[in-house]
Amino acid sequence: MRFLQEGVHETHSDDTGLLIAKGPGVVPGAHGSVALRDIAPTVLSIMGISKPETMSGQVIW
Repeated sequence: MRFLQEGVHETHSDDTGLLIAKGPGVVPGAHGSVALRDIAPTVLSIMGISKPETMSGQVIW
């Protein structure tokens, strides 16, 4: 097991994960590929806040 120093973060080229969502507008399997970077813009959209131009990722639905 490898431990990182506090405050040191590695970047990962593998941007895969699992997304589980339920609610109005969520259609199973309809969103295709979703990246981790899409989560923050989606949460902001749900809260009625526009995504900053400098933020990567897209609103999922």
